[in-house]
Amino acid sequence: MNFLNYKTIDYPDIIIDETPIAETFDIILAEQVWEHLKYPRRGAVNCLKMLNPGGYLMITTPFLVRRHPHPTDCTRWTDEGLKYFLEDAGFPLENISVGSWGNLGAVISNLTQWVEYDRSHNAVHPLTNDPLFPIAVWALAKKA
Repeated sequence: MNFLNYKTIDYPDIIIDETPIAETFDIILAEQVWEHLKYPRRGAVNCLKMLNPGGYLMITTPFLVRRHPHPTDCTRWTDEGLKYFLEDAGFPLENISVGSWGNLGAVISNLTQWVEYDRSHNAVHPLTNDPLFPIAVWALAKKA
């Protein structure tokens, strides 16, 4: 897929759960945004309105990560919960793919402060995925 242009919009330039912008897009990337929305369903419905037919919404959000109110921190989802949340907002269930990544050691390391991963300690702190301890959850939803 070739993109001719893109637009970056940051909070508070747009508050996605209040008002959609009057443009349409082929893809909307919302990285670490959804946990901050007061009304996440409204945000998903607004994104659906802003997508061109066949367009994609990609959401990444934390799960087992400490609260970080900037300015609010309202919601967490499992990958399965995010799938049904997006279906409820109007995306066809068969057009939603979800996943997660996590690991107990990484969860414990980040409970009190943000820890940057040090590759030199990979033998001590491996990054093997453990689905029981998801740190990040994501969904890719396609508009019909």
